[in-house]
Amino acid sequence: MLNFLLVPLLPAGANTASAATIAAGGYHSCAIDDTTGEMRCWGRDNLGQLGDGKSVDRSAPVAVSTSVPRWLSVATGESHSCAIAANGPVYCWGYNAFGQLGDGTLTNRQTPVAVAGLNSGVRQLALGSHHSCALMHSGKINCWGNGANGRLGSGQTTNQATPAEVLTVTDAVAIGVGGGHSCAVLADGSMKCWGLNIDGQVGDGTQTDRAIPVFVSGNITAHAISLGGFHSCALNTAGALQCWGRNASGQLGDGTTIRRLTPVAIGAIGSGASQLVTGAYHSCVLASGNVLKCWGFNDTGQLGNGTVTGSTVPLNVVNATAPILALSAGLAHTCLRSSGNRIQCWGNGDYGRTGTGDSSASSPLVSLPALISGLPAGVASLSLRSNTSCASTSPGSAHCWGLNSPGQIGDGGVVRHAGPRNVAGQQSAVAGAAIGDAHGCAVKTNGTVWCWGSNTYGQIGDQTTLARPIAVQTVGITDAVQVGTGLAFSCARTAAGAVWCWGINSYGHLGDGSTTNRSQPVAVVGLNGGVVALSVGDRHACAVRSDGSVRCWGYNNLGQVGDGSQTNRLVPVAINDGFSSYVAVAAGNEHSCGITTDGQAKCWGSNVYGQLGDGSNVTRSSPAGVTTLTSGVRQIATGDYHSCALLSTGALKCWGRNNLYQLGDDTVANRTQPVTASTIAGDIQTVVLGMQASCAVLSGGSAKCWGLNSNGQLGNGSIVNTRIPEPVAQWLRDDLIFRDGFAP
Repeated sequence: MLNFLLVPLLPAGANTASAATIAAGGYHSCAIDDTTGEMRCWGRDNLGQLGDGKSVDRSAPVAVSTSVPRWLSVATGESHSCAIAANGPVYCWGYNAFGQLGDGTLTNRQTPVAVAGLNSGVRQLALGSHHSCALMHSGKINCWGNGANGRLGSGQTTNQATPAEVLTVTDAVAIGVGGGHSCAVLADGSMKCWGLNIDGQVGDGTQTDRAIPVFVSGNITAHAISLGGFHSCALNTAGALQCWGRNASGQLGDGTTIRRLTPVAIGAIGSGASQLVTGAYHSCVLASGNVLKCWGFNDTGQLGNGTVTGSTVPLNVVNATAPILALSAGLAHTCLRSSGNRIQCWGNGDYGRTGTGDSSASSPLVSLPALISGLPAGVASLSLRSNTSCASTSPGSAHCWGLNSPGQIGDGGVVRHAGPRNVAGQQSAVAGAAIGDAHGCAVKTNGTVWCWGSNTYGQIGDQTTLARPIAVQTVGITDAVQVGTGLAFSCARTAAGAVWCWGINSYGHLGDGSTTNRSQPVAVVGLNGGVVALSVGDRHACAVRSDGSVRCWGYNNLGQVGDGSQTNRLVPVAINDGFSSYVAVAAGNEHSCGITTDGQAKCWGSNVYGQLGDGSNVTRSSPAGVTTLTSGVRQIATGDYHSCALLSTGALKCWGRNNLYQLGDDTVANRTQPVTASTIAGDIQTVVLGMQASCAVLSGGSAKCWGLNSNGQLGNGSIVNTRIPEPVAQWLRDDLIFRDGFAP
């Protein structure tokens, strides 16, 4: 069976009563918003089949790049896609080696191109592995692309780069396209098929390829048809099912694995079925009572019953959300649309084809329908660290994405996700969220703090060192207004201006005068209340007091505490800048930066990559002015080895390490002085930096990120490093794929 799987094939067809607004392809999927007509695709994009112009695999949907304002119907092949625009023309994109895009060339296309001659009059599209067909309102059919075995129905076996009419078919009402064969339902309910017939999939009782359409044997009065890799199925007007062709995986559903050269009734379905789809080696119907059933090959969970065991008879899909409005089956995955634009996909999740936001290259199995995850509203706060990111949103919920091996996403699992996931139990009254190296914390509007993930050093603060994949309440804190996280410790600022910390303490991280790890919060000594701002770095922390003074504590190997020394500080000490008063501070890995009351940016600590911005690579144990930023700075942020400042003019300036484009200037040149992050468009409200990544929150709650993305920490549905800012999860919502999350 394995050798057959090396020939990716694509189903077609579906219920002819409505336009196809969801399509599962070979390794990708597409869907159309049934309200706005917008189209988004996800999954593999090596040949441009997602249509966003970038050829970057996506595990969450991205908008198709086009000027078409509204789409009517979409179909997907092994590595290409086609769609009907609401104003009439047909467009295709992706792989084009056989001319399957129909534009008269053999050139792959990363964005939609018009199909020659199909400017209007198209009723339905269906795509195979490498060929495409269009049913016209006139009842005629046009096909193009790979012509092997006569699958284009033109009487020839040569490739065709533009549409050509199928012979002898003039009154079709529905079409289906499989891996190497095609079929049509005629006005009187009879069917004609043509093309590859090695397993009898043409249905004429032979195994002879047909370059000209022939009638399917039997007395079926067909209503809908769908073709798989080497098999075909049809529903009659009463909703009864018949199938024929290859059956080695039980994909015909008749309880056997016997090849059928003519249609055989699938009695287990009975009558009343309303929708039919076929994948490469599996099939599904929406049976009477709105019950979804699938059968056939199930090596990656494409049957949706929670197993990877195949079946020769129909089995109920588990967790399918009713009412089901549309279905589509791909090479090894299946998708449905239910009311409210809800999309569910299951089966083989490699390349992100199931759209769950998991971009693992190890072919994750999703054996039950999984909702496409995301954010329900705009960003209120954003936090980055090394490989994971978290956000709180304006309704008061917390979401994380990226690396999750110790459970730092907080969704109860350990699976990496390139799209935002809900933090379990933190979907209301969240005022802010922060992510550490392997744990996260949220502060709630009632003043409590909740943390999750790794707890080796007590950084969860629940008096244990047990890992917590689900958030638990940190003990003893009831009036917090801010929470911050370091590599393995956490701190909270209270409404009264006190600071409490917990977790690892080997360098004085906690500021309590000791080096003893703490599994519950302890007060930071010597601040005497009045703290108005807190920033937690990797191994040190800093606070701004109401009198404008800055005090820092913890690891100080390169002067990041800023007191003029390189001695670790177990309690807060004043930075060595007696002539300045500060309004903000940002603690990074081995450096820190602040903003003075007159709007000047100053930095101190390690400077090996120019992250202090003073035009040098000289380490500073006391604050030094950032070149050119002598006034007008309204926010400052620090990453591991880079820094950024947001100016009152709205400009974003960054400096320091730039090996992964984290400065946003579309180069990889390190900068010892500020440069403009010129690719940021929009009104920036906040800038947030991680290890080697950066994000900007824009007005309206949208966000853009750039830099290191090896674990999906940028939240754009891929694990590809991004050299310019991209919208974060604009396609995502916890249940609605087309309700924008971050995007305006």
